[in-house]
Amino acid sequence: MIWRKFGLTAAALLIWGCGPQVAPDKQSASADGDLKTAPEIALPITKGSAPVALSSWKGKVVLIDFWATWCGPCRDSIPEIERIYQKYHGQGLEVVGISVDEASTAPLVPASVKELGMTYPVVLASDIADIRSKYVFSAIPHMFLIDKKGNISQSIEGYDPSGNLDAKVEALLKETN
Repeated sequence: MIWRKFGLTAAALLIWGCGPQVAPDKQSASADGDLKTAPEIALPITKGSAPVALSSWKGKVVLIDFWATWCGPCRDSIPEIERIYQKYHGQGLEVVGISVDEASTAPLVPASVKELGMTYPVVLASDIADIRSKYVFSAIPHMFLIDKKGNISQSIEGYDPSGNLDAKVEALLKETN
C-alpha cells in the first residue's frame, strides 16, 4: 500500500536513507579513504552515572548508528544491527544507537527501543553537546564503524540489506590491535 501511495520516493528512502539531517561529512572520512581517528564523545549510557568516553572502548570494534524513530530505513536496519550485536558483542563489538530525534519525537525513543528489541545502548544526540560537530553526515541511518585502534574504518550512509555489514564487522574483529 505504501509503495502505491509514495512510489519511487518510498523505494529510494528505503534504500538510501532519510536525509538530509546535517551538513555534508567534513571530519569523519577523507576523500582518499584515509582512516581518521574517531572523534571523542561522551556517551550518557546510564542515567545517573558518568558518561562513557568513546575512547574507553579502544581495543574493541565500535558501531555507532545514527537513527530516528520516524525513519523507515533506520527501523529496517535495527534488527540487523541487533543480530550483529548479539552475535559479536562477546567477541569485542560495542554498539551504540544515537537517536537524532528532535524534542517533538524524542519521547517516542524508549517505546521504539522496546518495540524494535534493541538491547544495545541507545542515547539521544541532544544529550551529547558536541555530537553534530564531530560526527557529520547528510542522511540517516548513518553508521560509523570504528576499528580496534580507534579509527573510523567505514562511514555507511543509508541502509542496504545486502550491504554485508556482518562481514565488515567480522573483518574488523579479526584485525590485531
